[in-house]
Amino acid sequence: MLLVWPVAAVAGPVAAYGVAAILGFALSGFITYLLGLRVVGSVAGALAAGMMVTIAPKHIDHFVNGHLEHVTLQWLALYVLVLHHATEHPRRVRGCGLRSVRRW
Repeated sequence: MLLVWPVAAVAGPVAAYGVAAILGFALSGFITYLLGLRVVGSVAGALAAGMMVTIAPKHIDHFVNGHLEHVTLQWLALYVLVLHHATEHPRRVRGCGLRSVRRW
C-alpha cells in the first residue's frame, strides 16, 4: 500500500506490512460503515455492516495467510460509496466520467 510508504522508509518492510494490515482492517470496517450509513440510514445497521466486514472469517483467514491484497478491502467499499454518491448527485460528478453509470 502506498499509504504506508513512509513507515517502510523509516522502520522497514516488516513494520510497514503490520501497519498496512492494521490499516486494512480499520479502513475496511470504517468505509463499509460509511457505505451502510449512506444506504441504510441506520447507525446500528451501518455499525453491524462494518463489523461484519471487519471480522468476517474469510477476511481474517487472508490476514493469517499473509494475503495483504485481500485484507485491504476498503477500496471496493470506497468505490461503491463513490458510485452510489455519483448516481444520486450526477451534477456534482459531471466531469468524472461516471455520468454514464446513471444511464446504465
